[in-house]
Amino acid sequence: MYFDEWLQTFDWLHNPSRQCIISPDLDGVSCGLFQQIHLNWTVAGSYDGAKLSLFLDPDQMDWERVVFLDMEILRRNAKSCGNHLLSAFDLHLESQKSELINCANPNLWRGIQTWNSFQQKYPFSTLPLIIAAHMTRDPDYRITDTWISLILQTDSTFTNAAKYQENALAWLSEMGKTEQETAPIGRLCDSLRRLPAIRALKHIDTIQSWAKNSGFGAKQRPCRFDPTVPEQLTKIIHLTDYVIESLECNAHNPIDVAAVYHETFRTELLPSHTKRVLIQGVERINDVRAISLAITSRTDKGLSITHSKHDSICPHFR
Repeated sequence: MYFDEWLQTFDWLHNPSRQCIISPDLDGVSCGLFQQIHLNWTVAGSYDGAKLSLFLDPDQMDWERVVFLDMEILRRNAKSCGNHLLSAFDLHLESQKSELINCANPNLWRGIQTWNSFQQKYPFSTLPLIIAAHMTRDPDYRITDTWISLILQTDSTFTNAAKYQENALAWLSEMGKTEQETAPIGRLCDSLRRLPAIRALKHIDTIQSWAKNSGFGAKQRPCRFDPTVPEQLTKIIHLTDYVIESLECNAHNPIDVAAVYHETFRTELLPSHTKRVLIQGVERINDVRAISLAITSRTDKGLSITHSKHDSICPHFR
């Protein structure tokens, strides 16, 4: 299935006026802001695998319509879009592809798993997935420099692409293959593939200067924040204000209020360096009804999982 066809199977990515839970970093904020501008979505809270924070009163949450952005929720009916490596081995991959029908994850689309294809995992942030999904419904959309800058900066996309160039080019090639040769996703992937390094660095420098002025430091960072800590919330609000000003649109800052509710979850690090421990890890995922997971390396602590919580405010997290 072509990339654009695959994205269109998640029709909820195109529905207006949904609530979303974002990851508490610049990638999550950028995804939420894009959906707010184009589809009037509301950023209702954040989740980082250990803490769920809500900006809306819990009674205002419509969990059936909530979309989780820049993360994956391991429930059949939970709608999520993220970029983590989820699958341990072939059988686990096939099980996830049949069960997680509302999980827009590119590694599932291309069949990437830890044991046989770890080095081929998706190397970019979630933001280009959100923008590409919009392009499937709005072929006349033209991406602006600010969004290009955010694509290159979030999750250290440009750094990863430079370090793992072959893999990044392979992904751009696969994502650029569309039903119609003139499809905007193809043009976007082609322009990213041909972008001169000096221009890419200028794009990144723009975001980094905003991040530094907002208190995040000068280096390329994910700009993570805890919405329950006022000082950290102030920094991401300032950074988002820079982005909105650059976009020259009428958008309001999607996270300009403090969290009104939060709950924490138990997390666990498991080994992922051999087939045997990966099999044991999948058994553990099933035993604890893990809410989310990420396989970040093939080491003795490469698999991170979050345990379900029977009294969680969110039905998907129980």
